Amino acid sequence: MIAQKLVEQDLQLASQVQLAFLPKTSPRIPGISFYQYYNPAQQIGGDYFDYLELDNNRLVIALADVVGHGVAAAMFMAKLSAEARFAFASISDPRKAMAQLNDRITALDAERFITMSVIVLDKTTHKATIVIAGHMPPIHFHADGSISEPGDDISGPPLGIMSDVEFDSFEVTLEPGECLTMYTDGIFEAPNKAGEQFSINRVRKIIEAAKGSVVPAGEELIQSVKEHIVGCEQEDDMCIVIVGRDR
Repeated sequence: MIAQKLVEQDLQLASQVQLAFLPKTSPRIPGISFYQYYNPAQQIGGDYFDYLELDNNRLVIALADVVGHGVAAAMFMAKLSAEARFAFASISDPRKAMAQLNDRITALDAERFITMSVIVLDKTTHKATIVIAGHMPPIHFHADGSISEPGDDISGPPLGIMSDVEFDSFEVTLEPGECLTMYTDGIFEAPNKAGEQFSINRVRKIIEAAKGSVVPAGEELIQSVKEHIVGCEQEDDMCIVIVGRDR
């Protein structure tokens, strides 16, 4: 009984430490709105997101998913957080930064891999450079009401599988009223009582219906997922980051 209580206390402390690695608030940028959501399946999880201010008025928005969840995934996530900050702060080309990050993660030889999506946003020109390592591309809501998923065809492999990988990038410009939505698979793979997944298609439809309104899009998406899994245990970590340009 005492041993179990000590384990629970350790898990609670580990949860507090992990949350300390994640941003408590989103950046304050005139004309730009953010939405962020993070909820692990257990007390601690393997999903990760971060913001990193760079020189030349640029902002890195990163989101990743460590395979698995629990203590081991959370420890790996903490290492990813430190390595990602170092790579993107020290290397100006996001493609080369992702390549270095991959080399560092692969060198750990931890037999785990990480999928990751990174947006480097120029706060002056509103140009967004997207680099992807085995993750779903962000959903781009366009001012004309359509959506696309830029970067899908340039995605490199997940981090941690092999070293010396070259990554490509894709550029979009956020026009007024447009947004980019990043998310982990705990969102669209969430099953209901019948075993039916929430689906990427429903994610797309919610983003499309929100018409570029960042916070309402995020809130509607989370509410819809919660309603979908009512009466079920949350099976995987969930994380969403949306960045959008105000009208």
